[in-house]
Amino acid sequence: MACCTDTTSRIVVRLDLDEALLDYDYSKITCGREINGNSRLKKYLTGKPIKSIVAASFPQIEAILRFDEDEQFLAYLEWDALQNALLQYT
Repeated sequence: MACCTDTTSRIVVRLDLDEALLDYDYSKITCGREINGNSRLKKYLTGKPIKSIVAASFPQIEAILRFDEDEQFLAYLEWDALQNALLQYT
């Protein structure tokens, strides 16, 4: 069985002048197939200040949004990418 080792992730973040999240675009390409971000996670985080996003843990967000098994892992990857991008920014 062949294992896929070709994965790429990309995130583009837009903030307002008060450093609150306006929008972000997250995508992951694995084995030639693109996986887009979770719209529920984006909707929940949009408008929140950077400080509250980086202070939140994934279990806290997961408890609010209650992802099903299929979306939980991909939502975690998206949240992790956003957290890291915001931490690098700050």
